[in-house]
Amino acid sequence: MHEGFTSDSELVRSDIPAKAIIENGDILFSWSASLEVQIWTKGKGALNQHIFKITSDKYPKSFYYYQLVNYLQHFKMMAENRKTTMGHITQEHLQQSRIVLPPKELTLKLEK
Repeated sequence: MHEGFTSDSELVRSDIPAKAIIENGDILFSWSASLEVQIWTKGKGALNQHIFKITSDKYPKSFYYYQLVNYLQHFKMMAENRKTTMGHITQEHLQQSRIVLPPKELTLKLEK
């Protein structure tokens, strides 16, 4: 996620699924090896199997970005407890995770 496009970057076909395409401003979550949350700023790209693009139709981007950043240390502890060769987050970890959801109106005010 940090290097952007380099001479070692894999090339992708132009017909990849739209949900795998990333653009500037997308929020990415690396769930394997180095667990990180990042706002993508390196132009059009494509996801690989170790990175999720986080989206919501219900909450503003700033809300879920900061929730992920805040929860990241917890994810790292969960992954460390199950570490074999490299830590990672499973679907089970995501399903077990809990955050407080304020009223939607408040998240919209915070977004402004």
